[in-house]
Amino acid sequence: MFRRTLNQPYLEHVNRNSSDVISGITQKVSAATSVLTGLISFTTNLVLGLGILIILLIVDPVVASAAILAFGSAYVVITILSKKTLKQNSFTIARNQTETIRTSQEGLGGIREVILKRRQLYFSNWYKKNVSQLAQALASNQFLTLAPRYFMETVALILIGLFTFFASGNS
Repeated sequence: MFRRTLNQPYLEHVNRNSSDVISGITQKVSAATSVLTGLISFTTNLVLGLGILIILLIVDPVVASAAILAFGSAYVVITILSKKTLKQNSFTIARNQTETIRTSQEGLGGIREVILKRRQLYFSNWYKKNVSQLAQALASNQFLTLAPRYFMETVALILIGLFTFFASGNS
């Protein structure tokens, strides 16, 4: 979006408010994606968590209590282990968001000079570098927050299947 905006004719830039352009490039796209991802993730977590809990409680309340304790403890350990990386990524995200906005403001604020001096590639590359680092930190954070849940759910479903298999064979 930024490169496309930089390469538009000068009259397009004169007729638009640069704050709206910068906001559209950086924050609006990110906010929309974040809201949708959060909503989908919350709904999925709620349905899967309730389903697993109900099945465990129906099959065996003692096993359900043990599973809740074991999986809860595992989540605590995972949280402690991933805390440092999440914190480092948050600093990277904050720094690169600031750099992305600064690049946008400098590139679009002096668009006349950028176009006359043919500096679009310079600003595009600077922006791309910051956005790339930002995206990598965001992806790392998302992985660190979502992967443990999927791993634990897979283990839980396998254990439920094995428990059900052995319980039905012994009846």
